[in-house]
Amino acid sequence: MGKGEQLHAIGRSGFGAAFPALGKIAKNLKLTDDQLGSLEDLIQQAPKGQEKAAAGKWADQHRQFVDQAFAGL
Repeated sequence: MGKGEQLHAIGRSGFGAAFPALGKIAKNLKLTDDQLGSLEDLIQQAPKGQEKAAAGKWADQHRQFVDQAFAGL
């Protein structure tokens, strides 16, 4: 399977100070290979323009993970 994939995020200077809870979540967000793969699959299989809805469907299917990852918002 090779080396695992990584997600990288970029933001503006001062974002973490302006939005500390969201900055902490973005910094600490980790998905397993299975979670990331299933998210990518749903998004890639979605009709053009429906990618956001597909991500929402994934979030609904992984509610416990999403609730835990975004606790505090």
